[in-house]
Amino acid sequence: MNPDSTTAPRSAAEFCRQYPRFLASAFVSGPAFIIIAIQIIPRVIHSDFGGGPIRTLLNIMRVTILINLLLVGSEVFVEFYTGGSHTSAAYYLYFGRHRHHALVPWIWSSVAVTVSAAGLLLSPRAVADRRLLNLACVLAFAGIWIEKGMSLIIPGFIPSTLHEVVEYLPNVMEWKITAGIWALGLMIYTVAIKVTINVIGAGRKRFSVLPPEA
Repeated sequence: MNPDSTTAPRSAAEFCRQYPRFLASAFVSGPAFIIIAIQIIPRVIHSDFGGGPIRTLLNIMRVTILINLLLVGSEVFVEFYTGGSHTSAAYYLYFGRHRHHALVPWIWSSVAVTVSAAGLLLSPRAVADRRLLNLACVLAFAGIWIEKGMSLIIPGFIPSTLHEVVEYLPNVMEWKITAGIWALGLMIYTVAIKVTINVIGAGRKRFSVLPPEA
């Protein structure tokens, strides 16, 4: 039997399951980051954006974080319900195998903080209490980051094709590379924000000097 005939449908099914999760998680972590940035930028430019953008992003997160949790739960159900050898990676990720459980704390931490963030976001106090909202955003962002960073690619290689379990944890060099990527991204984001602020400020000044219409 051609091995591609069995792996290709499997890969297609995995892609179809993962793609909606990518979209849902992006609409959780993205708005969470923007909500925090929207609260920091006015302190620098001494101008308030109002509460409208934050309320809109909060409503988006309330929906997408539940969708993300639903997709995670459905993926776990499909993996463990069908059984077979292909569930070994998922079993190692969530419960460990043969006394190897390096990723278990990561995935359960991701689930715990994401569920906690969902509970805080759905609370009516999240609109009025900015500290509660910021905590929910940090938890949601951390949960998505752990899920995508530690539980997406790594379990696909554990166990190996020889059914050997070789555990992986990021070393110091990899943490430094991650910090460098974050620093580069934040630098680009800061430059883009400064350009946008200058454009918005120039537009406001131009409209403020226009004579009133008769």
